Amino acid sequence: MVGRERGRLTRGDERLDLAIRTTRLFRRVGDRWRQIHHHGSIEDPKMLARYLSAIRQGSP
Repeated sequence: MVGRERGRLTRGDERLDLAIRTTRLFRRVGDRWRQIHHHGSIEDPKMLARYLSAIRQGSP
């Protein structure tokens, strides 16, 4: 399954809204579906740079 997720990084009064491309894999285990993998990527280079800067330095 592929899709998009939205997220938000908040540091103090600042916030960074995130757009994330995702993949998820599910497997049937017994009588239930279980998620066995989840991956997310920020595909916008500027947004990714802001996110990495924020988590490394402490502010968006």
